[in-house]
Amino acid sequence: MFESLNELVLSALVLLAGGVLCLLAAKRLSVHPLLAVALFVWHTILGTYYSSYVLVHGGDPLEYYMRARFDYVGPSLGTDFIVWITSLPVGLGMPFWPTSYLYNVLGAAGLIFFAAALQETGARLRGGGFGSVLLGFFLFMPSLSFWTSGIGKDAIAFLSVSLFLWSAAALRRRRVATAIAVLMMLPVRPHVAGLMLIAILAGTLVAPNFRASARWAIIAGTAIAAFFAVPLALVYAGSTEYVGLGEFISDLQTRNTAGGSSVDITQMNPAMRLFTFTYRPLPNEAAGSDQLAASVENLLLMAVTALALILVYRAGPLSVFRRFSISATYGCLCLGLLSQVIANLGLATRQKWMALPALLFVILGAWQMRVEQRSRERRMSQARFALPAGARH
Repeated sequence: MFESLNELVLSALVLLAGGVLCLLAAKRLSVHPLLAVALFVWHTILGTYYSSYVLVHGGDPLEYYMRARFDYVGPSLGTDFIVWITSLPVGLGMPFWPTSYLYNVLGAAGLIFFAAALQETGARLRGGGFGSVLLGFFLFMPSLSFWTSGIGKDAIAFLSVSLFLWSAAALRRRRVATAIAVLMMLPVRPHVAGLMLIAILAGTLVAPNFRASARWAIIAGTAIAAFFAVPLALVYAGSTEYVGLGEFISDLQTRNTAGGSSVDITQMNPAMRLFTFTYRPLPNEAAGSDQLAASVENLLLMAVTALALILVYRAGPLSVFRRFSISATYGCLCLGLLSQVIANLGLATRQKWMALPALLFVILGAWQMRVEQRSRERRMSQARFALPAGARH
């Protein structure tokens, strides 16, 4: 696995330093230390498996690493940004494994922030009940950690999304963290950073508990940021002269034809693209143990989606949307756009984890809202049938 003692020692140092940083972040975010350790170890195990698989079978992480070693690439957007930023540790003499573990630490930090965001809904693993089961399932889904643990855009993108969800849960107090999340996404996937800004604009308009001055300050600042970010997204897609959304989507589809899957999404209708992007492969389509495991996870996601529809209906769609307006808007926009521009299933299995964390956050929030509603209804019922104090004698 490790080619030298130096590579082993550097890997251990990276993991040790990363683990300490994740624990410090967890303490600041009120994530229980045992949960933080479990998430870091879980993410690292899957990251080790992912990088081992890449070394044997090839893949983007190995290509990024080799380009960082032998090609000069200046700071840019997308893949070139990953090659450039990877060249920094590689230029200092870091072999493949320590470099991979650097990205693994970023993904693990994203998992810590995701746990903190989910806990903003009121859910706790140690609290018992179905909410705890949902929280545990969302945090320990294998695909979530598998695809965000190696050299590439996914680890940075996941950290950005998780930081965005956590900060959006209390935007008035965490505006700086929100800006950092968008800036982190911008060089990796500019079009998704643009969706974040749109979600802040739309979500702030309907979010409750905002003073008028704060609401309009956020909207004005976000609009200015979007003015600069959207042109970057167009440049990233390869053109600045689109005549409409359809042309923009078509161009992104053309750019996203690679990905290692025989399932071509571009020939499907929009609804089938959305289903394929979110839930495939299914068990009958699995080729190998890895895809079989992913298909079982997809079945569970389908069950969670059905549960989500019931929860949102019972908690009140408008109430749920207003309470989680920014996250819900981002999740729906991101899922809608990516499902139409990703050309094949190989890319879809990775990139859907930029959208799904936001929707999982809303689902858990809807469950907690329903729990709160039942608790209020129970208290009201008890108060209604309680005897007056004077009538007990």
